[in-house]
Amino acid sequence: MTEANLTALRELAIRHTAHEVEEKLMEPRPDERILICLTGSPSSANLIRRGKRMADYLRADCLALHVAPAQVIDKTVERHMAFARNLRIETHVVEGEDVPPAIAEFARAHRVTQIFMGRSGTRPWWKSFGETIVQQVVRQARDIQITIVAQRRR
Repeated sequence: MTEANLTALRELAIRHTAHEVEEKLMEPRPDERILICLTGSPSSANLIRRGKRMADYLRADCLALHVAPAQVIDKTVERHMAFARNLRIETHVVEGEDVPPAIAEFARAHRVTQIFMGRSGTRPWWKSFGETIVQQVVRQARDIQITIVAQRRR
């Protein structure tokens, strides 16, 4: 075994130990609630993972939301909802034509402290009249932390 390998293993062991100690010392934060905004985009699966990871780290409640007109849900969104439920994330579908106010109202009604939203690469699916849904949600939910998760490129 080389010296570089031993150094890397020591660093890994120190990080693991620090994480274990931090986890034991960290108090549960029942006041924290994370909302994951789901769409039919393939990046929603990554968004679910990131939001759940953060909720687990904070020991926070985790919710997933899809806003749909007339509660019509396509198969891709349903798969994302099933994935979220498998991770023990509480899922919700809200009927609405205007997505940003529906997200903001839901977040306030459920005392959400953080919102996770996706962002796609070049031409966003949620582009409307020059201002994106993300921008509108940021404007309407100024009192809530919003994390925009970029789509990973492979």
